Formats: sequence, C-alpha cells, structure tokens
Amino acid sequence: MGVELYTDDGAVSPVVGVVLLVAITVVLAAGTASLAFGLGNAQTGPAPQVSFDIEYKQAGYGNLTFTHDEGDNLEPRRISIEADTAFHPAPGNDTGDLDGATYRSLGLDSTVEDPTGGSQQWVGGRVRAGTGVTIVSTASSDLTDATVRVVYTSDAGDRTTTLVTWEGPEV
Repeated sequence: MGVELYTDDGAVSPVVGVVLLVAITVVLAAGTASLAFGLGNAQTGPAPQVSFDIEYKQAGYGNLTFTHDEGDNLEPRRISIEADTAFHPAPGNDTGDLDGATYRSLGLDSTVEDPTGGSQQWVGGRVRAGTGVTIVSTASSDLTDATVRVVYTSDAGDRTTTLVTWEGPEV
C-alpha cells in the first residue's frame, strides 16, 4: 500500500508565468509613473538652512523687512518674495511711499524701478547674515491682512521650498 502522489503538474507553469507577468507589469508601471510625475528626478541639493528675523512697521502704507538672521548664504537668483497682495520692493526706502511698479512675486535678483526714476538692482551679491529686503504696501493693498513668503527655487528650477512665511496681524 503506497501513497499515490499527484503527478499532474501541468498547471504550475501557467501560474508561474502569470505571476511573473504581473510582477513585470507592476515594476514597469511604477517606473513609468515615477518618471512621468517627476519622482525620478533627484533634487540637485537640499534647500538651504536659514532663519529670518521679520519686522513689520506701520510706516506710510506699512512695510515688512526680512533680515537673514543665520544659516546658509543665499543666491538672490534662487530666492523670491511672494505675497497674496500687491507690494512694492523697497530698495533703500521703507517709508511706504513708492511710485514704482507693484508685484505679487519678485526675485531678489530683479531689477526694479527706483522711486526717484530709473531702475536699480534690488539685491546684489549674496544674501547673508545681517542683510535684508523690505517690501512696502501699496495705496490699494495692505500687508496687515496679507501672507508673504520667502521662496527658494532649486538649481534645476523644478522645485520650490518656502523658507519662511509671515502672516499679517489681521489674517
């Protein structure tokens, strides 16, 4: 009396084939999705580590100054100021009385209108500890109910990181 084992293993090969086919499909789909959605792009470097001192003054229409307190030096071409209301850049003038163009987003390396006529570089060189930028409210906007961000853009220009966010006292 012996035990009879099943000797029909004809169904094993199709099952293994289907499992392999599903595994290959999943791997290909994941690879395609990561490339399509940019997950495969390695960021060329981490966002800088930096802290800012932020000061709001109700002078004129109001002004907001971001001063680099400590941390990594910043390249002005990678940094921008973004607000949900219009503002004036204030190179050397924080009285809130500017007649130049208004912005909602402006790179620190931008050339801006000078209130006395002409134009000038908003921020030159590197932004390092002790340096700062000031934005000024316009006659038709008010920083007290605004949200303003300092934003870093990666080397490739495909990723942004908010370095600091300020909300007005009435937000």
